[in-house]
Amino acid sequence: MAGLERRDGADGQAGYAPITPDDSARRRPRRPTLLLWAMSLVLIAYVWTTALSLILSDRRLALQREADNLERLSQSLAAFTGNLLGSLELAVQYLEGWLVEHQEADPRFDTRFSALTDLYRHSLDDQVDIRMVSQSGGLFYIPSSSNTPMADVTDREYYLAQVSAAPGTLHFARSVLSRVTQKWGLPVSYRLAQPNHGIFILFAALELDVLLRRYREALPGQSAVILLLRDDGTILNRYPFDATALGMVAFALEGGRLQAETAVGKLPLTVRISIARDEVEAHWRRSSLQRQVMAGVVTLAILLLAGLSAGQWRRIGAYQDRVERLAVTDSLTGLSTRQEFFASLAAELARARRYGRSFGFLMVDLDGFKTINDHFGHPEGDRVLSAFAGRLRSALRDCDVCGRVGGDEFAAFLPEANQAGLAAIAERVCQAARTVALPEGGPLSVSVGGVVWQPGDETAAQVYARADMAMYRSKQSGHDQVTLD
Repeated sequence: MAGLERRDGADGQAGYAPITPDDSARRRPRRPTLLLWAMSLVLIAYVWTTALSLILSDRRLALQREADNLERLSQSLAAFTGNLLGSLELAVQYLEGWLVEHQEADPRFDTRFSALTDLYRHSLDDQVDIRMVSQSGGLFYIPSSSNTPMADVTDREYYLAQVSAAPGTLHFARSVLSRVTQKWGLPVSYRLAQPNHGIFILFAALELDVLLRRYREALPGQSAVILLLRDDGTILNRYPFDATALGMVAFALEGGRLQAETAVGKLPLTVRISIARDEVEAHWRRSSLQRQVMAGVVTLAILLLAGLSAGQWRRIGAYQDRVERLAVTDSLTGLSTRQEFFASLAAELARARRYGRSFGFLMVDLDGFKTINDHFGHPEGDRVLSAFAGRLRSALRDCDVCGRVGGDEFAAFLPEANQAGLAAIAERVCQAARTVALPEGGPLSVSVGGVVWQPGDETAAQVYARADMAMYRSKQSGHDQVTLD
Protein backbone atom coordinates (compact mmCIF):
# COMPACT_ATOMS: atom_id res chain seq x y z
CA MET A 1 0.00 0.00 0.00
CA ALA A 2 1.57 3.24 -1.18
CA GLY A 3 -0.68 5.84 0.51
CA LEU A 4 -4.18 6.88 1.57
CA GLU A 5 -7.25 8.08 -0.25
CA ARG A 6 -10.59 9.52 0.80
CA ARG A 7 -13.45 6.98 0.95
CA ASP A 8 -16.97 6.87 2.36
CA GLY A 9 -18.06 3.88 4.45
CA ALA A 10 -21.34 2.01 4.31
CA ASP A 11 -22.48 3.73 7.51
CA GLY A 12 -21.91 7.19 6.06
CA GLN A 13 -18.68 7.90 7.92
CA ALA A 14 -15.70 9.08 5.92
CA GLY A 15 -12.01 8.59 6.27
CA TYR A 16 -8.81 7.61 4.52
CA ALA A 17 -8.19 4.12 3.22
CA PRO A 18 -5.01 2.65 1.79
CA ILE A 19 -4.35 2.55 -1.91
CA THR A 20 -3.61 -1.09 -2.65
CA PRO A 21 -0.94 -2.13 -5.15
CA ASP A 22 -3.65 -2.84 -7.73
CA ASP A 23 -5.12 0.61 -7.08
CA SER A 24 -1.75 2.28 -7.44
CA ALA A 25 -1.16 0.59 -10.78
CA ARG A 26 -4.44 2.04 -12.01
CA ARG A 27 -4.37 5.48 -10.36
CA ARG A 28 -0.77 6.56 -10.14
CA PRO A 29 1.16 7.43 -13.29
CA ARG A 30 3.57 4.61 -12.56
CA ARG A 31 2.78 2.65 -15.66
CA PRO A 32 5.78 3.74 -17.72
CA THR A 33 4.23 2.61 -21.00
CA LEU A 34 1.22 4.89 -20.54
CA LEU A 35 3.49 7.75 -19.53
CA LEU A 36 5.76 6.99 -22.47
CA TRP A 37 2.90 7.05 -24.97
CA ALA A 38 1.52 10.20 -23.37
CA MET A 39 4.92 11.88 -23.67
CA SER A 40 5.21 10.65 -27.26
CA LEU A 41 1.81 12.12 -28.11
CA VAL A 42 2.76 15.39 -26.40
CA LEU A 43 6.03 15.43 -28.36
CA ILE A 44 4.24 14.66 -31.62
CA ALA A 45 1.70 17.38 -30.85
CA TYR A 46 4.58 19.77 -30.15
CA VAL A 47 6.29 18.82 -33.43
CA TRP A 48 3.15 19.40 -35.47
CA THR A 49 2.14 22.50 -33.53
CA THR A 50 5.59 23.94 -34.15
CA ALA A 51 5.53 22.91 -37.81
CA LEU A 52 2.05 24.38 -38.40
CA SER A 53 2.99 27.50 -36.46
CA LEU A 54 6.07 27.97 -38.63
CA ILE A 55 4.05 27.29 -41.78
CA LEU A 56 1.43 29.89 -40.86
CA SER A 57 4.13 32.30 -39.70
CA ASP A 58 6.00 31.84 -43.00
CA ARG A 59 2.80 32.60 -44.89
CA ARG A 60 2.19 35.78 -42.91
CA LEU A 61 5.80 36.84 -43.39
CA ALA A 62 5.70 36.08 -47.12
CA LEU A 63 2.52 38.11 -47.57
CA GLN A 64 3.86 40.92 -45.39
CA ARG A 65 7.18 41.02 -47.25
CA GLU A 66 5.36 41.18 -50.56
CA ALA A 67 3.00 43.87 -49.24
CA ASP A 68 6.01 45.91 -48.10
CA ASN A 69 7.67 45.35 -51.46
CA LEU A 70 4.56 46.50 -53.32
CA GLU A 71 4.36 49.56 -51.09
CA ARG A 72 7.96 50.52 -51.85
CA LEU A 73 7.49 49.92 -55.57
CA SER A 74 4.31 51.97 -55.70
CA GLN A 75 6.08 54.82 -53.91
CA SER A 76 9.02 54.62 -56.33
CA LEU A 77 6.79 54.62 -59.41
CA ALA A 78 4.62 57.39 -57.99
CA ALA A 79 7.74 59.47 -57.39
CA PHE A 80 8.95 58.82 -60.97
CA THR A 81 5.55 59.67 -62.45
CA GLY A 82 5.20 62.71 -60.20
CA ASN A 83 8.64 64.07 -61.18
CA LEU A 84 7.87 63.63 -64.86
CA LEU A 85 4.40 65.18 -64.76
CA GLY A 86 5.43 67.81 -62.24
CA SER A 87 8.18 68.96 -64.57
CA LEU A 88 5.65 69.02 -67.38
CA GLU A 89 3.30 71.20 -65.31
CA LEU A 90 6.11 73.67 -64.59
CA ALA A 91 7.06 73.73 -68.26
CA VAL A 92 3.60 74.69 -69.49
CA GLN A 93 3.27 77.32 -66.74
CA TYR A 94 6.58 78.89 -67.80
CA LEU A 95 5.44 78.81 -71.44
CA GLU A 96 2.20 80.49 -70.41
CA GLY A 97 4.22 83.19 -68.61
CA TRP A 98 6.23 83.86 -71.78
CA LEU A 99 3.05 84.19 -73.85
CA VAL A 100 1.58 86.66 -71.34
CA GLU A 101 4.70 88.80 -71.67
CA HIS A 102 4.71 88.51 -75.48
CA GLN A 103 1.12 88.99 -76.54
CA GLU A 104 2.20 90.08 -79.99
CA ALA A 105 3.95 86.77 -80.70
CA ASP A 106 2.05 84.02 -82.50
CA PRO A 107 3.08 80.83 -80.62
CA ARG A 108 2.60 78.75 -83.74
CA PHE A 109 5.37 80.49 -85.69
CA ASP A 110 7.45 82.54 -83.27
CA THR A 111 10.99 81.17 -83.28
CA ARG A 112 11.69 82.40 -79.74
CA PHE A 113 8.72 80.48 -78.42
CA SER A 114 9.74 77.40 -80.43
CA ALA A 115 13.28 77.58 -78.99
CA LEU A 116 11.91 77.85 -75.44
CA THR A 117 9.60 74.90 -76.10
CA ASP A 118 12.50 72.82 -77.45
CA LEU A 119 14.47 73.68 -74.32
CA TYR A 120 11.73 72.23 -72.15
CA ARG A 121 11.40 69.22 -74.42
CA HIS A 122 15.09 68.48 -73.98
CA SER A 123 14.87 69.05 -70.21
CA LEU A 124 12.23 66.31 -70.19
CA ASP A 125 14.57 64.02 -72.20
CA ASP A 126 12.26 64.32 -75.20
CA GLN A 127 9.82 62.06 -73.40
CA VAL A 128 7.02 64.58 -73.73
CA ASP A 129 5.88 66.52 -76.78
CA ILE A 130 4.25 69.94 -76.24
CA ARG A 131 1.55 71.05 -78.64
CA MET A 132 -1.22 73.67 -78.84
CA VAL A 133 -4.97 73.63 -79.35
CA SER A 134 -6.99 76.52 -80.74
CA GLN A 135 -10.37 77.60 -79.47
CA SER A 136 -11.93 75.98 -82.52
CA GLY A 137 -10.34 72.61 -81.63
CA GLY A 138 -7.41 72.63 -84.06
CA LEU A 139 -4.23 70.82 -83.02
CA PHE A 140 -0.90 72.58 -83.83
CA TYR A 141 2.67 71.45 -83.37
CA ILE A 142 5.38 73.82 -82.14
CA PRO A 143 6.56 75.24 -84.47
CA SER A 144 3.76 74.95 -87.01
CA SER A 145 4.38 75.03 -90.72
CA SER A 146 0.90 76.21 -91.64
CA ASN A 147 -2.19 77.92 -90.33
CA THR A 148 -4.00 74.67 -91.00
CA PRO A 149 -4.26 72.45 -87.90
CA MET A 150 -2.86 68.93 -88.05
CA ALA A 151 -5.99 67.42 -86.57
CA ASP A 152 -9.40 68.27 -85.15
CA VAL A 153 -9.62 67.38 -81.42
CA THR A 154 -13.06 68.72 -80.62
CA ASP A 155 -14.14 65.17 -79.81
CA ARG A 156 -11.32 64.57 -77.32
CA GLU A 157 -12.07 64.50 -73.63
CA TYR A 158 -9.33 66.99 -72.74
CA TYR A 159 -10.72 69.59 -75.18
CA LEU A 160 -14.29 69.18 -73.93
CA ALA A 161 -13.09 69.40 -70.32
CA GLN A 162 -11.05 72.57 -70.89
CA VAL A 163 -13.83 74.40 -72.77
CA SER A 164 -15.78 74.64 -69.53
CA ALA A 165 -12.76 74.73 -67.17
CA ALA A 166 -11.34 77.74 -65.42
CA PRO A 167 -8.08 79.28 -66.68
CA GLY A 168 -4.99 77.67 -65.20
CA THR A 169 -6.63 74.21 -64.99
CA LEU A 170 -4.37 71.19 -65.50
CA HIS A 171 -6.41 68.23 -66.75
CA PHE A 172 -5.40 64.58 -67.17
CA ALA A 173 -7.62 63.02 -69.81
CA ARG A 174 -8.18 59.41 -70.77
CA SER A 175 -5.29 57.93 -72.74
CA VAL A 176 -5.86 58.07 -76.48
CA LEU A 177 -4.31 56.73 -79.67
CA SER A 178 -2.76 59.68 -81.46
CA ARG A 179 -4.17 60.41 -84.90
CA VAL A 180 -0.81 61.84 -85.88
CA THR A 181 1.82 59.49 -84.39
CA GLN A 182 -0.41 56.41 -84.03
CA LYS A 183 0.97 55.96 -80.50
CA TRP A 184 -0.91 55.74 -77.23
CA GLY A 185 -0.44 58.80 -75.09
CA LEU A 186 -1.64 60.44 -71.92
CA PRO A 187 -3.07 63.88 -72.77
CA VAL A 188 -2.17 66.55 -70.22
CA SER A 189 -3.82 69.85 -71.06
CA TYR A 190 -3.43 73.31 -69.52
CA ARG A 191 -5.86 76.16 -70.19
CA LEU A 192 -4.18 79.50 -70.69
CA ALA A 193 -5.35 82.43 -68.65
CA GLN A 194 -5.31 84.62 -71.79
CA PRO A 195 -5.78 83.08 -75.27
CA ASN A 196 -3.05 84.11 -77.72
CA HIS A 197 -3.79 84.26 -81.43
CA GLY A 198 -6.66 81.84 -80.95
CA ILE A 199 -4.56 79.37 -78.92
CA PHE A 200 -6.14 78.65 -75.52
CA ILE A 201 -4.75 75.23 -74.57
CA LEU A 202 -1.17 74.08 -74.16
CA PHE A 203 -1.26 70.37 -74.67
CA ALA A 204 1.36 67.74 -73.78
CA ALA A 205 1.21 64.17 -74.98
CA LEU A 206 3.09 61.86 -72.62
CA GLU A 207 3.61 58.66 -74.59
CA LEU A 208 2.59 55.65 -72.50
CA ASP A 209 5.73 53.80 -73.60
CA VAL A 210 7.74 56.18 -71.43
CA LEU A 211 5.90 55.00 -68.31
CA LEU A 212 5.61 51.40 -69.50
CA ARG A 213 9.37 51.01 -69.80
CA ARG A 214 9.79 52.11 -66.20
CA TYR A 215 6.89 49.91 -65.06
CA ARG A 216 8.41 46.91 -66.84
CA GLU A 217 11.66 47.35 -64.92
CA ALA A 218 9.82 47.43 -61.58
CA LEU A 219 7.44 44.54 -62.25
CA PRO A 220 7.55 42.32 -59.12
CA GLY A 221 6.12 39.13 -60.63
CA GLN A 222 4.50 37.45 -63.61
CA SER A 223 0.98 38.13 -62.34
CA ALA A 224 1.72 41.72 -61.30
CA VAL A 225 -0.35 44.57 -62.70
CA ILE A 226 0.59 48.25 -62.52
CA LEU A 227 -2.10 50.88 -63.00
CA LEU A 228 -1.96 54.66 -63.29
CA LEU A 229 -5.34 55.89 -62.08
CA ARG A 230 -7.10 59.20 -62.07
CA ASP A 231 -8.82 60.17 -58.83
CA ASP A 232 -12.19 59.07 -60.22
CA GLY A 233 -10.76 55.55 -60.75
CA THR A 234 -10.26 55.91 -64.52
CA ILE A 235 -7.37 53.78 -65.80
CA LEU A 236 -4.92 56.03 -67.64
CA ASN A 237 -2.16 53.46 -68.11
CA ARG A 238 -1.72 49.75 -67.47
CA TYR A 239 1.14 47.30 -67.50
CA PRO A 240 1.01 44.74 -68.98
CA PHE A 241 -0.47 47.02 -71.60
CA ASP A 242 -4.12 46.42 -72.43
CA ALA A 243 -5.74 49.02 -74.65
CA THR A 244 -9.23 47.74 -73.81
CA ALA A 245 -8.69 48.58 -70.12
CA LEU A 246 -7.75 52.22 -70.75
CA GLY A 247 -10.55 54.58 -69.81
CA MET A 248 -12.33 51.97 -67.71
CA VAL A 249 -12.93 52.40 -63.99
CA ALA A 250 -10.80 50.17 -61.76
CA PHE A 251 -12.25 48.48 -58.69
CA ALA A 252 -10.94 49.70 -55.34
CA LEU A 253 -9.79 46.20 -54.38
CA GLU A 254 -9.26 43.17 -56.56
CA GLY A 255 -10.11 39.86 -54.90
CA GLY A 256 -7.35 37.31 -54.40
CA ARG A 257 -4.61 39.88 -54.90
CA LEU A 258 -2.22 41.90 -52.80
CA GLN A 259 -2.00 45.54 -53.73
CA ALA A 260 -0.57 48.88 -52.73
CA GLU A 261 -1.44 52.43 -53.78
CA THR A 262 0.48 55.68 -53.62
CA ALA A 263 -0.72 59.13 -54.62
CA VAL A 264 1.34 60.93 -57.27
CA GLY A 265 2.36 63.97 -55.24
CA LYS A 266 -0.36 66.63 -55.30
CA LEU A 267 -1.62 65.55 -58.68
CA PRO A 268 -5.03 63.86 -58.99
CA LEU A 269 -3.33 60.57 -59.83
CA THR A 270 -2.53 57.30 -58.07
CA VAL A 271 -0.17 54.42 -58.85
CA ARG A 272 -1.55 51.01 -57.92
CA ILE A 273 0.44 47.76 -57.98
CA SER A 274 -1.18 44.38 -57.40
CA ILE A 275 -0.03 40.77 -57.58
CA ALA A 276 -1.87 37.45 -57.26
CA ARG A 277 -1.70 35.83 -53.84
CA ASP A 278 -1.18 32.46 -55.52
CA GLU A 279 2.11 33.65 -57.01
CA VAL A 280 3.28 35.06 -53.67
CA GLU A 281 2.30 31.84 -51.87
CA ALA A 282 3.86 29.48 -54.44
CA HIS A 283 7.25 29.43 -52.71
CA TRP A 284 5.55 29.26 -49.32
CA ARG A 285 3.59 26.19 -50.40
CA ARG A 286 6.80 24.43 -51.41
CA SER A 287 8.50 25.22 -48.11
CA SER A 288 5.38 24.28 -46.12
CA LEU A 289 5.29 20.89 -47.86
CA GLN A 290 8.91 20.34 -46.86
CA ARG A 291 8.08 21.19 -43.25
CA GLN A 292 5.15 18.76 -43.27
CA VAL A 293 7.33 15.98 -44.67
CA MET A 294 9.95 16.64 -41.99
CA ALA A 295 7.27 16.64 -39.28
CA GLY A 296 5.94 13.35 -40.63
CA VAL A 297 9.39 11.76 -40.56
CA VAL A 298 9.94 12.95 -36.98
CA THR A 299 6.50 11.59 -36.03
CA LEU A 300 7.31 8.15 -37.44
CA ALA A 301 10.65 8.16 -35.61
CA ILE A 302 8.95 9.07 -32.32
CA LEU A 303 6.34 6.33 -32.74
CA LEU A 304 9.01 3.75 -33.58
CA LEU A 305 11.13 4.66 -30.56
CA ALA A 306 8.05 4.76 -28.32
CA GLY A 307 7.00 1.30 -29.49
CA LEU A 308 10.43 -0.16 -28.82
CA SER A 309 10.68 1.54 -25.44
CA ALA A 310 7.14 0.53 -24.44
CA GLY A 311 8.05 -3.16 -24.69
CA GLN A 312 11.01 -2.64 -22.41
CA TRP A 313 8.99 -0.59 -19.94
CA ARG A 314 6.24 -3.21 -19.80
CA ARG A 315 8.75 -5.82 -18.70
CA ILE A 316 10.28 -3.43 -16.19
CA GLY A 317 6.81 -2.47 -14.96
CA ALA A 318 5.87 -6.11 -14.34
CA TYR A 319 8.93 -6.58 -12.17
CA GLN A 320 8.26 -3.30 -10.38
CA ASP A 321 4.66 -4.28 -9.64
CA ARG A 322 5.81 -7.56 -8.17
CA VAL A 323 8.44 -5.93 -5.97
CA GLU A 324 5.99 -3.26 -4.83
CA ARG A 325 3.34 -5.79 -3.93
CA LEU A 326 5.84 -7.80 -1.93
CA ALA A 327 6.95 -4.65 -0.10
CA VAL A 328 3.51 -3.46 1.06
CA THR A 329 1.29 -6.54 0.95
CA ASP A 330 1.34 -9.65 3.08
CA SER A 331 1.72 -12.44 0.55
CA LEU A 332 -0.51 -14.88 2.49
CA THR A 333 -3.48 -12.73 3.45
CA GLY A 334 -3.33 -9.90 0.90
CA LEU A 335 -3.53 -7.35 3.72
CA SER A 336 -1.02 -4.60 4.46
CA THR A 337 2.26 -5.60 6.02
CA ARG A 338 3.06 -4.41 9.52
CA GLN A 339 5.35 -1.64 8.27
CA GLU A 340 2.85 -0.38 5.72
CA PHE A 341 -0.05 -0.56 8.18
CA PHE A 342 1.69 1.57 10.78
CA ALA A 343 2.79 4.06 8.13
CA SER A 344 -0.90 4.45 7.22
CA LEU A 345 -1.79 4.72 10.90
CA ALA A 346 0.70 7.55 11.36
CA ALA A 347 -0.84 9.38 8.39
CA GLU A 348 -4.35 8.90 9.82
CA LEU A 349 -3.23 10.14 13.22
CA ALA A 350 -1.75 13.29 11.64
CA ARG A 351 -4.98 13.87 9.71
CA ALA A 352 -7.13 13.38 12.80
CA ARG A 353 -5.04 15.87 14.75
CA ARG A 354 -5.12 18.42 11.95
CA TYR A 355 -8.90 18.34 11.54
CA GLY A 356 -9.87 17.47 15.13
CA ARG A 357 -11.42 14.09 14.22
CA SER A 358 -11.51 10.82 16.14
CA PHE A 359 -10.81 7.28 14.93
CA GLY A 360 -11.10 3.77 16.31
CA PHE A 361 -8.38 1.13 16.58
CA LEU A 362 -8.87 -2.66 16.81
CA MET A 363 -6.46 -5.45 17.68
CA VAL A 364 -7.59 -8.95 16.70
CA ASP A 365 -5.97 -12.24 17.74
CA LEU A 366 -7.02 -15.70 16.54
CA ASP A 367 -7.85 -17.92 19.51
CA GLY A 368 -5.89 -21.18 19.75
CA PHE A 369 -4.06 -20.67 16.48
CA LYS A 370 -0.84 -22.29 17.71
CA THR A 371 -2.79 -25.52 18.26
CA ILE A 372 -3.86 -25.51 14.60
CA ASN A 373 -0.27 -25.26 13.40
CA ASP A 374 0.94 -27.87 15.89
CA HIS A 375 -1.80 -30.46 15.22
CA PHE A 376 -2.68 -29.89 11.58
CA GLY A 377 0.43 -28.28 10.14
CA HIS A 378 1.29 -24.89 8.78
CA PRO A 379 -0.54 -25.29 5.44
CA GLU A 380 -3.82 -25.66 7.33
CA GLY A 381 -2.89 -22.71 9.52
CA ASP A 382 -2.20 -20.65 6.42
CA ARG A 383 -5.63 -21.57 5.08
CA VAL A 384 -7.29 -20.33 8.27
CA LEU A 385 -5.29 -17.09 8.22
CA SER A 386 -6.15 -16.43 4.57
CA ALA A 387 -9.85 -17.19 5.11
CA PHE A 388 -10.03 -14.95 8.16
CA ALA A 389 -8.31 -12.08 6.33
CA GLY A 390 -11.10 -12.14 3.74
CA ARG A 391 -13.78 -12.14 6.46
CA LEU A 392 -12.02 -9.27 8.25
CA ARG A 393 -12.04 -7.12 5.12
CA SER A 394 -15.74 -7.79 4.55
CA ALA A 395 -16.61 -6.91 8.16
CA LEU A 396 -14.91 -3.50 7.96
CA ARG A 397 -16.07 -0.41 6.11
CA ASP A 398 -14.61 0.61 2.78
CA CYS A 399 -12.77 3.47 4.46
CA ASP A 400 -11.17 1.30 7.15
CA VAL A 401 -7.58 0.05 6.95
CA CYS A 402 -6.44 -3.35 8.16
CA GLY A 403 -3.19 -5.25 8.20
CA ARG A 404 -1.43 -8.33 9.51
CA VAL A 405 0.85 -7.15 12.33
CA GLY A 406 1.97 -10.54 13.68
CA GLY A 407 1.73 -14.27 13.01
CA ASP A 408 -1.93 -14.55 14.02
CA GLU A 409 -2.52 -10.91 14.98
CA PHE A 410 -4.41 -8.39 12.90
CA ALA A 411 -5.11 -4.71 13.41
CA ALA A 412 -7.42 -2.13 11.89
CA PHE A 413 -8.05 1.57 12.29
CA LEU A 414 -11.44 3.07 11.60
CA PRO A 415 -11.35 6.77 10.56
CA GLU A 416 -13.86 9.02 12.37
CA ALA A 417 -15.43 6.09 14.29
CA ASN A 418 -16.89 6.78 17.74
CA GLN A 419 -17.31 4.33 20.66
CA ALA A 420 -20.65 2.98 19.43
CA GLY A 421 -19.45 2.55 15.86
CA LEU A 422 -16.27 0.86 17.04
CA ALA A 423 -18.25 -1.62 19.17
CA ALA A 424 -20.58 -2.49 16.28
CA ILE A 425 -17.75 -3.14 13.86
CA ALA A 426 -15.81 -5.18 16.45
CA GLU A 427 -18.85 -7.43 16.92
CA ARG A 428 -19.08 -7.87 13.14
CA VAL A 429 -15.47 -8.99 13.14
CA CYS A 430 -16.22 -11.63 15.78
CA GLN A 431 -19.25 -12.85 13.86
CA ALA A 432 -17.31 -12.94 10.57
CA ALA A 433 -14.57 -15.04 12.22
CA ARG A 434 -17.10 -17.66 13.27
CA THR A 435 -17.85 -18.36 9.61
CA VAL A 436 -14.34 -19.76 9.17
CA ALA A 437 -14.26 -23.53 9.78
CA LEU A 438 -11.39 -25.00 11.79
CA PRO A 439 -9.70 -28.29 10.85
CA GLU A 440 -11.32 -30.08 13.79
CA GLY A 441 -14.73 -28.94 12.57
CA GLY A 442 -15.58 -26.08 14.95
CA PRO A 443 -15.81 -22.36 14.12
CA LEU A 444 -12.89 -19.97 14.46
CA SER A 445 -13.06 -17.44 17.26
CA VAL A 446 -11.10 -14.25 17.87
CA SER A 447 -10.33 -11.99 20.77
CA VAL A 448 -10.79 -8.30 19.99
CA GLY A 449 -9.56 -5.24 21.82
CA GLY A 450 -10.50 -1.72 20.81
CA VAL A 451 -9.91 1.91 21.71
CA VAL A 452 -11.17 5.22 20.40
CA TRP A 453 -8.58 7.95 19.85
CA GLN A 454 -9.77 11.47 20.60
CA PRO A 455 -8.00 14.71 19.74
CA GLY A 456 -5.37 15.46 22.37
CA ASP A 457 -4.94 11.80 23.34
CA GLU A 458 -1.76 9.78 23.34
CA THR A 459 0.53 8.85 20.48
CA ALA A 460 -0.10 6.11 17.93
CA ALA A 461 2.22 3.77 19.84
CA GLN A 462 0.19 4.30 22.99
CA VAL A 463 -3.07 3.74 21.11
CA TYR A 464 -1.67 0.47 19.84
CA ALA A 465 -0.54 -0.57 23.35
CA ARG A 466 -3.98 0.21 24.84
CA ALA A 467 -5.75 -1.81 22.15
CA ASP A 468 -3.30 -4.66 22.63
CA MET A 469 -3.99 -4.71 26.39
CA ALA A 470 -7.74 -4.70 25.76
CA MET A 471 -7.30 -7.65 23.40
CA TYR A 472 -5.42 -9.62 26.07
CA ARG A 473 -8.21 -8.91 28.52
CA SER A 474 -10.60 -10.48 26.00
CA LYS A 475 -8.40 -13.58 25.82
CA GLN A 476 -8.09 -13.77 29.59
CA SER A 477 -11.86 -13.45 29.91
CA GLY A 478 -12.48 -16.56 27.82
CA HIS A 479 -11.81 -15.65 24.17
CA ASP A 480 -14.39 -14.96 21.43
CA GLN A 481 -15.33 -11.53 22.74
CA VAL A 482 -14.72 -7.79 22.45
CA THR A 483 -13.15 -5.58 25.09
CA LEU A 484 -13.19 -1.81 24.60
CA ASP A 485 -10.97 0.50 26.59
